[in-house]
Amino acid sequence: MNKAKFYPLIFAVVFGIVGIIICPLMGNLYHSLAKDVKWSDRNEASLIFIALGLISYFIFFTIIVAITEFALLYLLAPGFLIILIELSTDGCSLATGVIFSSLIGAISGEIVEAIVHKDHTSTVICWIFGAIIGGIFYNNGFIVSLPIVPAFASIGYAIGVPIKERAEIKRREELERERIRREEERRRKEYERIMKECKLKLKQWKEEGYDVSELEEMLK
Repeated sequence: MNKAKFYPLIFAVVFGIVGIIICPLMGNLYHSLAKDVKWSDRNEASLIFIALGLISYFIFFTIIVAITEFALLYLLAPGFLIILIELSTDGCSLATGVIFSSLIGAISGEIVEAIVHKDHTSTVICWIFGAIIGGIFYNNGFIVSLPIVPAFASIGYAIGVPIKERAEIKRREELERERIRREEERRRKEYERIMKECKLKLKQWKEEGYDVSELEEMLK
């Protein structure tokens, strides 16, 4: 069984678990910012979240425009952000969760894209996933931070792939050496069998009175 092919999956799971462990730290950062958010006052905390939201939407809609080539989507981002802000009147609200989690999702998607070498679909999916999670569980910093997990899992996958490739190369080399050894062993046994048959034949001819001295010299 080729165990090497499971290395990327194993590393992805391990690093994904590390991402889950880091989620509480991100959750604490989220709570430390969100508890002071007063959207109506436009204080420092709310301005930070507005900046995070704009970065998140810029990443997401830049990718969308690159895919669809509809510049009109640029006009939808600020409008959607304003709607979220208007729904929020205090800390740890729907807008706070969506903005924070969607930013993490967008960045995670970019990391996934850079590692897996796919199109921009991963960024879009992670962004939407982050926005949904942040909107539903905006009071739970751990869950809001979960979109970071795909990024860590992708990093683990990226580490596991070259390890798998090296292990597979080593395995192929070992198999090739074993094949060569078996082939040499087969040839040696075949040679010994032929020599044994020749000596038996010479012995038979000698007993029958034939002169086989020259052949005996050749077989020495």
